[in-house]
Parts: sequence; C-alpha cells; structure tokens
Amino acid sequence: MSMRSQWYDWSAQLGTNNTVTLGQQFSIFTGGIGNNIPNPAKTTATQFVVVDEFGCTPSALILGSSDGGGIGTGATYRGYATYNSIAGPRAFIQFKINTTDYFSDPDGVTRDGIPGSFAPYPRSIFFEGCRQPQKPVYILPGQTWDVLVVAYNSISTGASTTLTSPVFRAFVKYTLYDGPDAIIATKLLEQGIKVSPKNVDWYKQNLIATAPSEAPPDVK
Repeated sequence: MSMRSQWYDWSAQLGTNNTVTLGQQFSIFTGGIGNNIPNPAKTTATQFVVVDEFGCTPSALILGSSDGGGIGTGATYRGYATYNSIAGPRAFIQFKINTTDYFSDPDGVTRDGIPGSFAPYPRSIFFEGCRQPQKPVYILPGQTWDVLVVAYNSISTGASTTLTSPVFRAFVKYTLYDGPDAIIATKLLEQGIKVSPKNVDWYKQNLIATAPSEAPPDVK
C-alpha cells in the first residue's frame, strides 16, 4: 500500500526507565523513558508523513482545600493525582522537525508546545479537547522528526523534582505516503491543498479524467 495510517502510543509507565524529571523535555521516541523505538523517526526521499492527530495527558486547575475547595494534595480529581491545586502532570507536547521546534509564540520564540488540556490523551467526558480539528503537521521527504513532551507538576511524590511511574501518556496518529503518493502529497502541498487520502485519490483521478474536478473533496 502507498498510503497507510499508523499510530504511536507512549506511556511513562512502560519500558525499563519510568522516572520523569520535571521541567526536562524529552523524546517519546528515543528519550529513554517509557516505551521507545530504537532509531529516530525520519522519512526517506520517497516518503511523506502527515501527523493527523496528537495529544498528551491533560491537567485541570482545581481549588485545593486551603482555597475553599474540597480536594487536597494527594487526592485524585477526574482520574488524576493532584498537587499544587493542579490535577495531572501539567504536560506539554511539541514537534521537532530536523532542528526546528514546530510550535512557537507569535514572536517566533519556541516554548514547550501545546498543553495536554488543549490536546488531551486519552480523551474522556472530562477532557474533550478543542472542538476545532487539529491542523496537520507535515513531514517532508528526507526530514527527521520527533515528538517531545515535558511535565511540571509533582503529582506522584509531592514536592519533588521527579515523577516515578506517573500517569503520563502521549500519542501521534499519522499517515505515511510512500512512492508515487509521496510525490502527489508534495504537489498538493505546493498548491496549498490539504494533504489527505481523499485529496491524493482526487489528484490521481484528475490525472486520467477527461473532465477534471476543479475542487478537492477534503478542504476542512
């Protein structure tokens, strides 16, 4: 197949090293924490990757018992441990393409990325995420790419600089275009058209059609 959808699911509770250092960004692919892959992720000269969805463990700001709320440090809220009036690890997710961080501030300065509360994983009735579809992340042929995460809230051990086997997860869902489909994906991107399986098939049909369709089917 020239187009195939793939999924990568990471958890800090898997693998042999389950210790997360707070404030230290690391790779979910090769960072040595949780489950990893042996080599960095990269595309060949005949591959094009579109990250369709991504997310990490969400967090929620709550009122602690000292602030008039009923939840104190060490309790759970919506399934996540609490500390410092925050339920969850206060995690962020970032992409790195070659040597460039993907998400940045309006002034061009890169930060930690997208908070898990915006792109939660796993989703639940408590954490639904943004209702607008996520914008795709494009990985062009010949590029190396990575997914980085960082946590700031000391949920598992109280006032500490590390987390031991925390509930901390992340995922990416992506489509790999290979061979001729990668060439078509590049052409679509050059024309400002969203790269998706529907639009790749539309482009193929227009190559052989006597009356080409003017508009691609997937414009969202």
